[in-house]
Amino acid sequence: MLPRLAQELLDAGDRAIARGYAAKRLHPLRILSKRFRYSLEFFRPCFGPAMDSYLTQVKDLQQSLGELNDCYSSTAFYQRLSLNQDKSLPAVLQHREEQLLEKFRAQWRQGFQHDPWRQRLLRYLAHPLRRRKGEAHGKSSMSR
Repeated sequence: MLPRLAQELLDAGDRAIARGYAAKRLHPLRILSKRFRYSLEFFRPCFGPAMDSYLTQVKDLQQSLGELNDCYSSTAFYQRLSLNQDKSLPAVLQHREEQLLEKFRAQWRQGFQHDPWRQRLLRYLAHPLRRRKGEAHGKSSMSR
């Protein structure tokens, strides 16, 4: 289950980067990252503390996508409300959206597109009950 969710997230993120998705097209990726994060958190006891680094990266990604969605939604909401009012707020929001979009793209390229990282993640998630390196005998977080 977790490797499938991970692959789904990786494929969707790669598509978003390759196709240059704008903020309004990234909401489904945000939902996938949320689903994947909550699944990792739920199954964390099966994996132990080594899961924490993966969880941190996914949390950071989800946070970035959430900020981007909030900014996009705020811009759209403001535009629906205003009729020829002050144009400075939409410009500020648009600039912030562009910054957040670039932050997401950089975050994806630097972390999630890195093949060795992907391979480690998928291999790690495929074997939850195997004793991990560094775990002392009898010290795993789950009975075997």
